[in-house]
Amino acid sequence: MCINIARLDETIEGQLQHYVFTRNHIEGFRRMHTDWTGRSEEETKDMREKFDKLLPFDFEGATKLKKWDELDQLVDEAISLDAQNSFALEYIADIVMCATTPQTTALNVLHQIVEHKITVQYSDMQKLATWIRWLIQFSLTRDETLVETLLNQAIELAKSADPGNQYSEAELEWLIGE
Repeated sequence: MCINIARLDETIEGQLQHYVFTRNHIEGFRRMHTDWTGRSEEETKDMREKFDKLLPFDFEGATKLKKWDELDQLVDEAISLDAQNSFALEYIADIVMCATTPQTTALNVLHQIVEHKITVQYSDMQKLATWIRWLIQFSLTRDETLVETLLNQAIELAKSADPGNQYSEAELEWLIGE
């Protein structure tokens, strides 16, 4: 609820106060989550799922509060919780691509997510292809090595994709055009 109030507040000061309030609540949950080690498997799974749902809100709050140095840690937390049906990393990727995050920070965050999703054989090749294109576009003038790595990864992903989860034709055409 706090995050919705922050999004709807008409004053910047009010928005920032609600983002701080949101992040404080999530930090309280984070402490409680870490105290749940050693509980039953069902209880632990429930807490992980709840925490997984809160992390994108924490990330959004951190971006709105310009806490750039905390973003990598939040992505690491989301990666450690990344479950089969988790959308935390997807939300975080969308947030970082739309936020006024410094470009180097945005590139690092999205690169972490892409690398993770490639290693776990991500089931949404369309979204992964979009993230790779975004990374390539913003890396062209900043990091030629990263661009080369991403192009090679895109080629390998396109070659090895399952018939039901193929690399986007439009994204492949964009890569060829670049």
